Amino acid sequence: MPPRLFAFFRTAAGGCLAGTLLASAVPVPAAAADEPPPLRRPSPAELAPLVRVALGIIEYTRWPGPLRPLTLCIAAGGAWGTHLAMAAAGVEGPRVLQPRLLPVNEPLPADCDAIVVGGWQEPVLRAAVAELAARPVLTIGAGPRFCDGGGQFCLLPGEPTSRFSVNVEALARSGLVVNPRMLQLARPRPGEPRP
Repeated sequence: MPPRLFAFFRTAAGGCLAGTLLASAVPVPAAAADEPPPLRRPSPAELAPLVRVALGIIEYTRWPGPLRPLTLCIAAGGAWGTHLAMAAAGVEGPRVLQPRLLPVNEPLPADCDAIVVGGWQEPVLRAAVAELAARPVLTIGAGPRFCDGGGQFCLLPGEPTSRFSVNVEALARSGLVVNPRMLQLARPRPGEPRP
């Protein structure tokens, strides 16, 4: 395993629940019988590991065509979106990210290469994700329902050893290529084989 990939996941797993952080950064509806209870909001110090997980997913994803700057659209309210935008603006290396903060529950621009969402109303989010199907746009959101609605990467709340799951069908339709080692770290979704 490349040292950089190992260091990323060792850091992300080092005692902080990244999925828990994202889920707690967005409003959570009343818990159903099969859902975990709402979680507390993270402190600014707790957001750093969550931002690293999201940026790591983006870093280990490849888009069709030559290397170019990517537009990262962030439609996640609160501190989570702001911290992610600031961190993305500071990313150095071959992959330049151009973060753009967007309002929650509003139409997404057509020029987004990656979208991170949080705090959306479920029907609005499902419609927005459906519009992105079969386009090379990376989608990252909170909780398993995001993947159930067609999202690609779902950061999971309350998982002590898992940080995300992957909707392999949605990812395959997008034409994006994700490092296989990244996919092996994902928690399999019910009814899907391990990526």
